[in-house]
Amino acid sequence: MNVHRFVILAKVCLLVGSSWLKRLCAVFFKGANLTRTKALCLAAICFGSAGVSGEPKVSDHVIIDVPSFRLPFSALASPEAAQRFAFEHSPQFAASPVARMRKLPIAEQRAILDEHYLQPRIDLAHQLYSVSVESGEMGGVYIETIEPRSGVPDHLNDKVLINLHGGGFTMGARTNGRLESIPLSSIGGFRIIAVDYRQGPEHRFPAASEDVEKVYRELLKKYAPENIGIFGCSAGGILVAQSLARFQHEGLPRPGAAGIFCAGGGLVSGGDSSYLAPASNGRPIPPAMGVDRSERLAYFLEADPDRKSVV
Repeated sequence: MNVHRFVILAKVCLLVGSSWLKRLCAVFFKGANLTRTKALCLAAICFGSAGVSGEPKVSDHVIIDVPSFRLPFSALASPEAAQRFAFEHSPQFAASPVARMRKLPIAEQRAILDEHYLQPRIDLAHQLYSVSVESGEMGGVYIETIEPRSGVPDHLNDKVLINLHGGGFTMGARTNGRLESIPLSSIGGFRIIAVDYRQGPEHRFPAASEDVEKVYRELLKKYAPENIGIFGCSAGGILVAQSLARFQHEGLPRPGAAGIFCAGGGLVSGGDSSYLAPASNGRPIPPAMGVDRSERLAYFLEADPDRKSVV
């Protein structure tokens, strides 16, 4: 059997079932001991050679067909980051509670994420960085104040940062805020206010923005606006943009600095990053038509995407 004929039969067998592909491979390679995984990998190679090739092509529906290619891990990342990335795509991680929590009720997801993923990293952060964490409230909103254990330096004592944690507007409350704030506070010498803003599915937009506004108003009683910075990662980054829009709408002075990390300034709803991000992270890619990722975020279910404070 020549290679061209094998490729054709491999496609047919894969459509029928992977067991048939395995049988075909065993015949073609004269009884070689092929596992199901190896057979599927071989099929992927066959399909890659016969699939989209050459330059990217744009269809009439403005959909881009991108040729199959190998995407190396970023050369800018550390060896530790590469090792962690490989682990999170390993069978060991796939069997972990964190990897298997997605279909559980949200309360169970939060508990698993905190116990098995975030809290161990918070414990490590406390070993590496000397800070104090004090809980409290501002404007009726739960906050945690993170400071260097040795105290905030005099030249930074009239300044403060607001941290808006990540977590997909569903989880990471308090724990993610600590994890993001502890190193920054220790290394930079900053006083950081981590805000436990309301999230979905229990709450809807603009609940989180309202909570950030309440905290910001309280801080304005003590700090000049130019001495207040606000930052967030992922969902927290989106919330930074929404909070700035809300401050402007409410006539509040703009803070002196804003940081949007791991996020954009708009609503998560089908931009090209909905495809590029999972692909570059080794995750399943959503269908090319009719994608609206906001459906996955209960917090935004009742939000008007044309509202300036949303986008």
